[in-house]
Amino acid sequence: MKLTVLGNQGPFPGPGGATSGYLLQEGNYSLLLDVGSGVLSRLLQNMSLSDLQAVVISHWHEDHVADLGVLAYAVQVERSMGRFGKEPLPVYGPPDEEAQRRLKGLDDFLSYQPLPSALGPFSVKTAPTVHARPGYSYRFSSATGTFCYSGDTGWQEDLMALAKGAGLFLAESSFLEPEVPGKGPGHLTGLQAGEMAGAAGVKELLLTHFYPFFDPSRLVQQAAQVFPRVQAARRGVSYEIGR
Repeated sequence: MKLTVLGNQGPFPGPGGATSGYLLQEGNYSLLLDVGSGVLSRLLQNMSLSDLQAVVISHWHEDHVADLGVLAYAVQVERSMGRFGKEPLPVYGPPDEEAQRRLKGLDDFLSYQPLPSALGPFSVKTAPTVHARPGYSYRFSSATGTFCYSGDTGWQEDLMALAKGAGLFLAESSFLEPEVPGKGPGHLTGLQAGEMAGAAGVKELLLTHFYPFFDPSRLVQQAAQVFPRVQAARRGVSYEIGR
């Protein structure tokens, strides 16, 4: 199992940056997890659109779905040139009226569907997030690895159960202690991400969702106080995920 970071910023991209977007791959199966601003162009640096099997959305805030419209255009154009199949690209995510509004009229190119318990080689489990919009944290498991993605969330006990023993835990880390002390409003601090990783017994922690003009190393330093196997997600870098 391999994760490639396409975008790691929020709530907007800095110069040359991109907001949330991650390519999860196992063998010949490729899944795009969130499709924020600037993510589509970086996806196409890694693969052909016709090789993408699914899109999974954590929640329907703009910094996680801003490129969905242009993704639909890309499917339309690629299909017209004979480089994409006749079926729309499936999009999975939490139930939300925003999903219906955003995808209205795009049914020929993007098809919003209920999330199944398996996608290709991955078994999929979820936990609800603590955030301003309904959202999911995800756990993807395969024969080779186990990966958990927090999405945007505040402190969530169910997320620690979901991440238990994961080979890689990708956790949003938007704030520093003590700027947002305790259980922050819909986002995690670096320290909280480290505490959750330790409680879940994950193998590695990867922090993401960085404010564009902030040094992520400060968040890593806070997380490392309680969980030493931590690093900041780097755009364009791929991470191998074990069990």
